[in-house]
Amino acid sequence: MSLEIGRKRSRLIQVICEEWLKAQEYPGTLDSEVVYDRLVSEGEHFADGEMDSLLTDLRDKEQIIRGPVLYFDREERAKHGAMTITGIADWLC
Repeated sequence: MSLEIGRKRSRLIQVICEEWLKAQEYPGTLDSEVVYDRLVSEGEHFADGEMDSLLTDLRDKEQIIRGPVLYFDREERAKHGAMTITGIADWLC
């Protein structure tokens, strides 16, 4: 993993943890679009498919649990992963 990807992964986890706490009040899940929008608003940039790849890696390593993929067109999915996060590992945050 390159240093840049590692940095983005760390920021992604940080924002997931912060937004996860807010999301527990309502609706109890966290959409990847919320995470993406926050990261971009804070100056982060992702190539097409990059955030989807990072989220998929977190899912594969059982650091996040995702629900069904949200309905978005291919462009939106490539942008932010189109995932609903339904749980996170207790030790992640």
